[in-house]
Amino acid sequence: MTDTIQETIHQLHASLRDYIEATYHISAPSLIKQRKELLARPGVIHQVPYLESTPRYETGENFAQMKGLPAAALTIYSQLSEPKGDLPRLIYDPPYKHQADSIRHSLIGGKNLVIMTGTGSGKTESFLLPILGKFAREAEANPAGFGSQPAMRALILYPMNALVNDQLGRLRSLFGDPRLVQQFKQWSGRPPRFARYTSRTPYAGVRTTEKDSAKLKSFDEFYVDIERRAKNDDPEIRAEAARLRAALNERGKWPAKPDLAAWFGEKGTGWQDRKTKEFIRAVTLPDDSELLTRHEVQAAPPDLLVTNYSMLEYMLMRPIERPIFDRTRQWLADNPKEKFLVVLDEAHLYRGAAGAEVGLLLRRLRDRLGISPERFQVICATASFKDKEYAPQFGAQLSGIPPETFEPVTGSLDLRPHSTGGSDHDAEILASVNLDAYYKADSDAARLAILKPLLNYRQVEGEHRSEAALYHALESFGPMGLLVNATMKEALPVAELGSMLFPTAASEKADAAVTVLMALGSVARVDPKAPGLLPCRIHNFYRGLPGLWVCMDPECSDLADDAKDGICGKMYSQPRERCGCGARVLELFTCRNCGTTYARAYTDDVDSPSALWSEPGKRLRMAGGETGPLLPLDLLLEEPAAGEAAEPADYDLETGRLNPKVAGPRTRTVHIRSERVMDSADEDDEADTSFETRGEFKPCAVCGKTARFGRTYVQDHQTKGDQPFQALVARQIQIQPPGPVPATRFAPLQGRKVLAFSDSRQVAARLAPNLQMYSVRDSLRPLIAWGFSRLQEVGVLRTNLNLEDLYLAVLLASKILDVRLRPELKSWETFGAEIVVENAIASGETEDDAGLLNLCMEMRNERPPEALLENIITTIQDRFWGFEALALASIVERSKHTPALEKLPAIPGIAETPEAKVSLARAWLRCWQSYGFWLSAMPGGWENRSRTDGVSVKTRNPKAKFKAMDAILPDKAARKIFADQWAPALLALFTQDTTGNYKRLRGSELSLQFGGQWVHCRTCKSVHRPIPGLSSCIDCGSSDIRALDPDTDEVFGARKGFYRKPVIEALRVPPRKPMALIAAEHTAQLNAPQNDDVFSKAEENELLFQDIALTGSSAGSRATAIDVLSSTTTMEVGIDLGALSGVALRNMPPGRANYQQRAGRAGRRGNAVATVIAFGSADSHDEHYFSEPDGMIRGDVIDPKLTLDNREIVRRHIRAYLLQNYHQDRLPTVDPSQRHDLFSVLGTVSEFRNGTSILNRDDFAGWLAENESALQQRVASWIPVELSAEDREALLSGMAEDCLKAVDDAIRPGPDEADAEQHPDQDNDIEEQAEEGEERPAQASSPGKLLDRLLYCGKLPRYAFPTDVATFHVFDRDRSTSFRPIMRFAPSQGLPVALSQYAPGKQVWISGKCYTSGAIYSVMADDRYEAWQSRRLYMECSECGYAKTDPVGTVARGDTMDCPACGGEETFGPARYWIRPPGFAHPIDAEEVTSPDDMPETSYATRAKLTMGTPDDEAGWISINDRVRVLRARQHLLVSNTGPSDEGYTYCTKCGRIESSTDPSPKLAMPHNKPYPDDDDKKVCDGTGATRHLVLGTDFITDIALFSMRVAAPLKLKPGHSSTAVALRTVSEALAKAACQMLEIESGELLAEFRPALTPAGTSGLEAEIFLYDTLPGGAGFASQLPERGLELFQRALALMKTCPEDCDASCYRCLRSFKNKFEHSLLDRHVGVELLEYLLNGEAPGFNAARLRNSTTLLAHDLQRQTDGAFTFQTDVPVETRVGTVTAPILVTGPGGRRSIIALSGPLTDGHPADPEIGAFRDGGADIPILIENELVVRGNLPFVTRNVRQKIGE
Repeated sequence: MTDTIQETIHQLHASLRDYIEATYHISAPSLIKQRKELLARPGVIHQVPYLESTPRYETGENFAQMKGLPAAALTIYSQLSEPKGDLPRLIYDPPYKHQADSIRHSLIGGKNLVIMTGTGSGKTESFLLPILGKFAREAEANPAGFGSQPAMRALILYPMNALVNDQLGRLRSLFGDPRLVQQFKQWSGRPPRFARYTSRTPYAGVRTTEKDSAKLKSFDEFYVDIERRAKNDDPEIRAEAARLRAALNERGKWPAKPDLAAWFGEKGTGWQDRKTKEFIRAVTLPDDSELLTRHEVQAAPPDLLVTNYSMLEYMLMRPIERPIFDRTRQWLADNPKEKFLVVLDEAHLYRGAAGAEVGLLLRRLRDRLGISPERFQVICATASFKDKEYAPQFGAQLSGIPPETFEPVTGSLDLRPHSTGGSDHDAEILASVNLDAYYKADSDAARLAILKPLLNYRQVEGEHRSEAALYHALESFGPMGLLVNATMKEALPVAELGSMLFPTAASEKADAAVTVLMALGSVARVDPKAPGLLPCRIHNFYRGLPGLWVCMDPECSDLADDAKDGICGKMYSQPRERCGCGARVLELFTCRNCGTTYARAYTDDVDSPSALWSEPGKRLRMAGGETGPLLPLDLLLEEPAAGEAAEPADYDLETGRLNPKVAGPRTRTVHIRSERVMDSADEDDEADTSFETRGEFKPCAVCGKTARFGRTYVQDHQTKGDQPFQALVARQIQIQPPGPVPATRFAPLQGRKVLAFSDSRQVAARLAPNLQMYSVRDSLRPLIAWGFSRLQEVGVLRTNLNLEDLYLAVLLASKILDVRLRPELKSWETFGAEIVVENAIASGETEDDAGLLNLCMEMRNERPPEALLENIITTIQDRFWGFEALALASIVERSKHTPALEKLPAIPGIAETPEAKVSLARAWLRCWQSYGFWLSAMPGGWENRSRTDGVSVKTRNPKAKFKAMDAILPDKAARKIFADQWAPALLALFTQDTTGNYKRLRGSELSLQFGGQWVHCRTCKSVHRPIPGLSSCIDCGSSDIRALDPDTDEVFGARKGFYRKPVIEALRVPPRKPMALIAAEHTAQLNAPQNDDVFSKAEENELLFQDIALTGSSAGSRATAIDVLSSTTTMEVGIDLGALSGVALRNMPPGRANYQQRAGRAGRRGNAVATVIAFGSADSHDEHYFSEPDGMIRGDVIDPKLTLDNREIVRRHIRAYLLQNYHQDRLPTVDPSQRHDLFSVLGTVSEFRNGTSILNRDDFAGWLAENESALQQRVASWIPVELSAEDREALLSGMAEDCLKAVDDAIRPGPDEADAEQHPDQDNDIEEQAEEGEERPAQASSPGKLLDRLLYCGKLPRYAFPTDVATFHVFDRDRSTSFRPIMRFAPSQGLPVALSQYAPGKQVWISGKCYTSGAIYSVMADDRYEAWQSRRLYMECSECGYAKTDPVGTVARGDTMDCPACGGEETFGPARYWIRPPGFAHPIDAEEVTSPDDMPETSYATRAKLTMGTPDDEAGWISINDRVRVLRARQHLLVSNTGPSDEGYTYCTKCGRIESSTDPSPKLAMPHNKPYPDDDDKKVCDGTGATRHLVLGTDFITDIALFSMRVAAPLKLKPGHSSTAVALRTVSEALAKAACQMLEIESGELLAEFRPALTPAGTSGLEAEIFLYDTLPGGAGFASQLPERGLELFQRALALMKTCPEDCDASCYRCLRSFKNKFEHSLLDRHVGVELLEYLLNGEAPGFNAARLRNSTTLLAHDLQRQTDGAFTFQTDVPVETRVGTVTAPILVTGPGGRRSIIALSGPLTDGHPADPEIGAFRDGGADIPILIENELVVRGNLPFVTRNVRQKIGE
């Protein structure tokens, strides 16, 4: 742990630095030093940290002093604000000022509130206290009404379930308190009651005894069982049960029912009274504060209901919840002075159109309750809101209540009174404190001595501990107070603090003083358990290296003389063309194995390379053809070990040419691969045969090593993967102080935790097992070393100890060193050996040799879990981080065999002494290292398997010789003796026979040798044991070997120290214990698909993260505390995890509000230095915020706005309202015989259409006519005042006609539709909102149900309904049957997202395991059949991407035709089947994996495509000008997945199994296993139903504004060309952003896509279309507002692109870039967009940005000059005299004989036409000098292509 801020900062930075140095190997000491200096520089891998002191808030007045506070409220507040017996203080008196303000304004004043205080400010109490006071006031004043009239008096609404679950804990603590219960019972005879009502509340549908037995069983198995165990006769069982209940109760996870056993009833007794049929079990008891089931809520509504907005929408729709609202309405009618209170927590999440939907839902709720706005009281609460003045308006928008009734409530910071800048003398005294000595002091007296000058200066007297003395010294110190106050207001960069705190001191002295002040302030405390003077968060931004680049000149003048090493010059952390010395700069590559230095160049001719570039260039498709990237060419910068591997070449340092015809003044020698036409094979004879890699060194020219599959070991220095993040997280935990709890086997880290965030569910799911895997492997090294060393100390074991005992060594060390191991277990595996060893240690058996011997013998019968065994073997044998590579230990003979080796025949001059013989035999054993050794516990399948599948033990022909032995045995005589006499003896001792007379090495005959001597080869960098008499390397034969001290060698330390040091520290006395972290996922996909469990897996992980051992739960006896919780946005807001002091972000979040919420999870208790780290990836979004951290760490949040003036959204809510009221009128009571799932509410389409049910179309029309006037009045009372008067009148007057028309449209029969009866099925539990970061349910809809049809057609609000979603099913093999498949997991996504995330072949991480999508599946058997029967034919253009679907029969499958969009000949098609998948599945017979090595080839869904043709001129186009017109439309957009390589999928129509059509080993055209559970005799599908090249997809309806844009030559928008894609993508983004600004809606509520116009002009590149569409499901009416404002929209978009505040070169975050479009950043070029829009708006000849043209022209001229041999010159901006006058040549080319030509650039869209009008006129006027035109976009994107093209044209 670390105590101080500065130490914390240093340790975190050091962890990433050390990881990079160890993982990315450099062997040259000078380059190691240069890299170390770069890594220390801010802005390279770390930024200057920001300091934020934990906010403290002012307290307000005492409850007793509050004027007007109801006496009952004061009574209950007072009782709960004092501890009583075992009951704790629940609220504080006085409360915070903002809490007191909330009580005063809401409870006393009756006002509505917007509470806007920070995270950790007690915001929740700010609305719970008014609710509690409201209940108390009514209970005392109206005891009969409160006691006998159950009703929902208050509602807390959340956007997602995770927040509901968190709030539930607080309600249990508060409302379940016995003091509160007793007081309310005295007033009114009952306690106030609350309930959670979400998908997690059991259970949906009408209550039955059968369902009770199944759905409520988990309560008995968990809660009631704990109560039973609490009464057990065994005191240990009683104590454990009491502990668990107390822990659950403390964290709000125990239901607020005082007697759960009585509530549940006796097992085996009936749920109902046999006579009355009344339910007698699981019914609310008099003292119950909480209602646990839906049926309790429906029977008697709770006073406080907590739910999410989706569930509220369903409740308003379904009949079964109708009593809740009816009783509440009656209570409000009977008590006219009472108000209904709604709390909207995390209100900032309600924004834009989606927020407007919730606002309309609240207005409909108010109507349902029959109350006026004055009686609808609202509290909005948020920690991410900025504008206090705007807050009332936002509250009014959300609730429909007037803004003047809202009162904003803000927190008042409790600032320190002593807050002044320090003097020069203050700074001097602080700076004089020697922090290094303070850190190293080994006693408190020593620390006090170091602090004495400061303590004397601050006049601290008396005897104190150092921390207390510092507290007294600094508590009233002005600079300390200023530091706390300033950083409490906002996070500040540490680098800015010096000038602020010590303004008159010299900057160096001020910075030193701040460093000391922060360090000492963080440890200054009166009491060791109290917070320090400076409780704070440290914000640290990190990233990996994007790569390293080096100057190619070894004599670089920018490098100090003592840093020059003859290899290369100055090192850079960012790419650049030239060094300051003028030499070329290339990217640094090094051999991963030996660290040899290479530079990576790119060439167009690998066979005879001459022209080289530093970048490969982009693949671009232009009018002149397609440009491809160049091929890599590695330049070896050191001498090769073997001359034949590399050939020398001269490299011109100024031009970068290779072997120039005329040597320049600055050249150097490099080496390139000699055999560039040969393939290299790895140790398994697997070769890399790719043409593109011929210029790479395979093998390395120095060490001769090749990577797997014959690939090169020469790698770049870009930091990759999750491991660097794991290094940061591990250090983040290590530096935390342990909590005030003892270390236990369950939770040895004593509360040290990190909460990790990712913005992708799959990243979060993958991150958890990866973090744990890396951590376990890091901890296994010290465990193996410690445990095996301990066993070697046992004399009686020594001769028999062998590698079979590694399992015991690991378990023994893990128990002694308190390291948890939790390997993944296969279904048949156990980890019982852990208990065996634990018991042996507990009994003292391991204290003596005899006991250890017995344990060793017993353990040899134990079989380790495969996952653990694989990790153990990998840890020992890894080529880079194995025991020999780290100079820790080498594999040697079991000591029993040493005498036999000593007696082997002498080999003259080589092995004559016993010592030499043993060394030679060990060298032979070392030759087996690439083959591995065999252990008896290994599965048979590990022999000779591919190393991509994991650990592999290779067999070997015993007659084959090891080449390495030839280097050791130089003469034939020695080799003969070895072959004839040694080899047979060694094979007999150490190997065993396998199939084919091959041999494998036996681990049972081997051991480990620790300590001893090591040598290091200076050539190939290998490390091995010395062999007496041999002075050369046994790997490469080099004589340049040196003795190695691994503890002092700097180069070895930089390379290996990160992994070696923990092992050495563990072997010391006392040992430093390694730390194996346990990581788990916390995402919505862990929510239980059956909802039958007490806790979902995510909730269970949350409890384990809080160190609660859930004995008796599904976690079982292997449960262990979780140290790192890998989460998505579900944990971002509201959830309080207590004393959490570490938050880690795997990527930069989308924006400031997200970061604020995530960072706010850390340091809420202020009891330690909390750390927040963000690790940026290589994408441009993360790069931007790493480089500019200010906006993320302390920028302003964007306050939400709601689009309540949107007519379309309101119209759909009116329709929902009318249908809801019709349903209530016609079905006033609940019919138990009817289905009660959500989508059955309105019945089927056919029933409604044909009049066969109570609810039908004609009756609905009559009902509307009969009630139209009354309905209009009611609707008028709740539709938003923000609507225009015109829209308001239109909606009200036409609502009946509109709703009836919408229903008619939906129920109209389709061409192939029959009035088929729907298959009845059981009530469906599915009902949850498909929301960001929240669980999405299984597909619930059916095309035959009216509600689903209305939603699909966009007639009703879709924001809360689970339509168009797809589930990924993971079967529970043990519990599933053919009749009832049971799911282990069933995560879902919206189908457009699922088409990518769950695509066949895609790996899906869930709960630490990796599953593979391999089937189309739905729990409803008919869904898959219906999907296939509804298939269509899909056609897509291979050139421009235009696509559409047609009914089967309109074209023939396999047909191709000319593209109607781009005109490409036969490019449209072939026609392929297309289906909408109902869901996906991991086949039941497929094994999941825990660490996949290879990513399968997968594909992604297309962007949304508009399939309709271009409407004709009479279709209603609105003309903006002669070039632009716009059409309003409402259309379905198409999203499809065409499979890997666009070849689609092979799909078995019989069983649903699916695979890529490119799969090299297809399985579906033959008998194969069905993917779902079935009877044993039916598990195989016959394979006769396979169809190939299937496309998966979906479509969705929305509002569209279609813009048609016509251009004229020379401007072209040719479909499929890169310039067109850049122009239209850029303009699309600009139009979408401008439209959102113009309509004042949230960014992302409108998106834009483009396509060619489906006209002859579109085909020729003279017409293109951009369509803007609403992202809200069903459309929001935004796009439909744009046609009338089209000109304004285009003008805004043009201004947005022309006026970038950063004046960026192409695009940036100030103009076009955002988190959401980060994958398109390379296509966003505002200058290209301006070129297009200026023409469209003005009709003038398009121009292009002059500065960009100049820069690109200069770039091209320099490259041309560099790549020629001097025969040509290239000058820029040269006046040229011609026969028609003087022109300025952008580039004048002068060749041999004075031959001249001019090079000019065109704009990206005017290919072949010079952008310079003067050059254009010159050319058109009969130029007498050849003019070459090159496209500016190609110059920027692929400069090598343009340079080569020009050189060919000029004849160079």
